[in-house]
This record gives sequence, C-alpha cells and structure tokens, in this order.
Amino acid sequence: FDFSITPTEIIEDSRCPKGAQCIWEGRAISLISIVSNNTTEIQLAEGGLTDHTNRQTFRDYQIDFHLLPYPEVSKEITADQYRLQLTVSKPN
Repeated sequence: FDFSITPTEIIEDSRCPKGAQCIWEGRAISLISIVSNNTTEIQLAEGGLTDHTNRQTFRDYQIDFHLLPYPEVSKEITADQYRLQLTVSKPN
C-alpha cells in the first residue's frame, strides 16, 4: 500500500448493550487517519446489534472494519479496551 492507517479515536459508541432491550440499535463511529501524499480522516460507522464486518472504501481499496468489544449491560468500556479490526484489500 502507498499509505498508512492510524486509528485516531472512538467518536461514539451508543450500540445497544448485550442483555438490554433497546428501541434503537445504536451505532459506533471510529475515526481513522490515512496518510499518503496528504492526510485524510475517515469516519467508520457501524450499526449496533450486529456481529459482522462493515465496509468503507478509500481510493481503489476496501477497508473492512469492526469495533470490539461489544458493550454489555453493567460493564463499562474504557478507551484503552477498544480494538478496531481493520482489513485493507484491493478488489480485482
């Protein structure tokens, strides 16, 4: 790849916790910084109540992503516990 990706911050995590009944499934939004000739910031958003990988595009590349851990009732997630799984590929 001719660029580097750095996770910057978790902007929002309002996903419906496991063990709760929610009217809205919520969402998680992560911010990444992509550096090549210049710096681009991209927000990666995924819905709650899903355990699948989400997809965003950058140039000719696909970025598959998933934010972990998933929230649970009565368990707080601290900033250092978050992990953003990223897979970057170039489709044929």
